[in-house]
Amino acid sequence: MDYAILWCTSCIALCLTIATIKPNYTPPHELVRAAVKGTPIDAFPDAVQVVVKDPDTAAKRLEEEGGERLPLEANGAIVVAHNKVAYYFGTPKTFNQVNLDYKFASGDVIYIFCRESVEEVTAFVEKYKLTKHGTVTMNDNISRDLYIGDPGYYVRFPVLDTCYTCPFHSEVIVNEPGTCTECGIVLTKVRMYR
Repeated sequence: MDYAILWCTSCIALCLTIATIKPNYTPPHELVRAAVKGTPIDAFPDAVQVVVKDPDTAAKRLEEEGGERLPLEANGAIVVAHNKVAYYFGTPKTFNQVNLDYKFASGDVIYIFCRESVEEVTAFVEKYKLTKHGTVTMNDNISRDLYIGDPGYYVRFPVLDTCYTCPFHSEVIVNEPGTCTECGIVLTKVRMYR
């Protein structure tokens, strides 16, 4: 028997079994879809920042559910990929060191939806009737609006932007062409979510 057919048959059988045993079964990615408490958002976030006292334990819990820890440096946060969403687990100190004017507390969750333009953000905010909570200025000096669902559940929208950075010093990001303040090399034009 062809292994591809056997594999497909096994997958279909597993799905039918889950549907039969648990008629109200919700796949894990559907849980993410409805996770922004206090909002009617039914879209997948691109990333989720989870503020906890013990990031390692929280990350391990998601790994046990099928997540994969990624070898990324994210300002001290632990990154786990699960169902095509990047989860960043960190302490209040981890997140507050990059937020200059807003302080998150343990238990806060920030859902991040990357958008191509400010118009897309406006359309999203209007569609889901989100309430602006304040502004978060991060250590790159770019201000971002912060929207709130239920207390402790926030939504943020990085927007694709043109900026200039050094290929050798990624922390150097500026809005205008020029040279790197660290090494003097001409900065490279890039498009990134900020």
